[in-house]
Amino acid sequence: MTFTNNGDGTASIAGTPNVGSGGSYSITVTATSSSGTTSQTFTLKVNEAPAITSAATANATQGMPFSFQVTASGFPAPTISKTGTLPAGISFQASTGTFSGTPHAGTAGSYPITITVHNTSGTVMQNFVLVVS
Repeated sequence: MTFTNNGDGTASIAGTPNVGSGGSYSITVTATSSSGTTSQTFTLKVNEAPAITSAATANATQGMPFSFQVTASGFPAPTISKTGTLPAGISFQASTGTFSGTPHAGTAGSYPITITVHNTSGTVMQNFVLVVS
C-alpha cells in the first residue's frame, strides 16, 4: 500500500495489500499550511479471506485423552464450525476450534468431518479425518 500526497490538498492510499496483512491499521494524516497544522487519525481495515492452517487429519487412541485445535487465519477473525459425526467421548468446541475428550472403547475407525471457516471475506472448507485406533 502507498500513500501519495496529490499536491492539491488531497492524498491517496492505493495498492494491493500483501497476503497475510489482514488487520486494522491506525493511520494519522497531518496537513500543514500557512494557516497552521491539523491532524486526523483513522483506521484502515484490510480484510483477508479465511484459510485453514492446521492439518487435515488427527489420530486418537481409545481410552486416552485427546485434543486437536483447528487453526485458521483471516481478517476479521473467522468462525470455525464442523459437520459430521464424532466418536463417543469426543466433542467439538466451536469457540476455540478444538476437538477434545477421550474416545470410548469400541469407537475405532475413521470419522470424516467437514471443517468450515467463515468471515466477511469468504468461506473455506476442509475435509478432515479423525482416526481412532
